[in-house]
Amino acid sequence: LARENQKGKDPTALDAYEAGRKRVVGSASSGGSSSVPVQTAYQAARDAGFSDNQARALVAEVGRENGLQNKFLYGSHSDPAKPELTNYGAISWNGPRATGLLADLKEQGHLDENGNIKQTPEALTAQFRYMRKEMETDPSYAATKKQFLDNPNIDPEAAAPILGRNYIRWRYDDPAYASHKETRKKFLGDINTAVPQIGRAHV
Repeated sequence: LARENQKGKDPTALDAYEAGRKRVVGSASSGGSSSVPVQTAYQAARDAGFSDNQARALVAEVGRENGLQNKFLYGSHSDPAKPELTNYGAISWNGPRATGLLADLKEQGHLDENGNIKQTPEALTAQFRYMRKEMETDPSYAATKKQFLDNPNIDPEAAAPILGRNYIRWRYDDPAYASHKETRKKFLGDINTAVPQIGRAHV
């Protein structure tokens, strides 16, 4: 997402839209339409400097968004609401946000010779670092910084509204998208099962 999300007619966009809702957590981390294990995504968020609870919340959101599928985590697709836009990466950045993401990844060596995001754990960590950068530096996400980033012990459930409305900006309050909230809870449950809760903040 990282923008207003709604169904469109582009099949690739619809595939991305449905991925989070339908996808069951996979076991592979590379190739085709395989998916990244929740443990790998969680570790990427932790390596980017997010706390235990923050990492759980963010990975649940990425799972809701695209099912942790490689082709969306590292790929691109047309925006369902605005087909003239192309979405990139873990939270479907587009417009100026996508431009900033790709410039950041290129500077760090995480784009291949064709300008595509490399399918590596390091590139995924870099995407989470870019999320953190946006939260820290963009005034548009001041509410996310205050309520989420500056609160390492935030309950992942309590994080969902601020991430949904202010940071990722998907149609959080639209009843037509209520199933996405259930998908997020499913992924949060998967994370909590796969990764023991450590009961302390990451410093």
